[in-house]
Amino acid sequence: MNSPLLECSKTISDVFNKYSKDGKLNKDQIKQLLNDHFGALIKNPVNPEVTKEILARIKAKEEEGATFEVFMGVLCYVFIEYHKGNIGIKKE
Repeated sequence: MNSPLLECSKTISDVFNKYSKDGKLNKDQIKQLLNDHFGALIKNPVNPEVTKEILARIKAKEEEGATFEVFMGVLCYVFIEYHKGNIGIKKE
């Protein structure tokens, strides 16, 4: 049986590969991935400033395409801010 972290790593890799056709995410692929996996976070964030920072980090890489390494850097930022309680979905 695989560990939860190993399964998570595989899932992250699979998601990146699903959206990326050439090893990079272009602008449209980034938007689709964000809408599919972080839509609620973007539309109803607990801390809008942190959400803006996440989007800015991704937008900075849109022109050249976001490699897996760039994608992971942004995802790590998301995980850290989630752990701190700075991101999540605001309860109505």
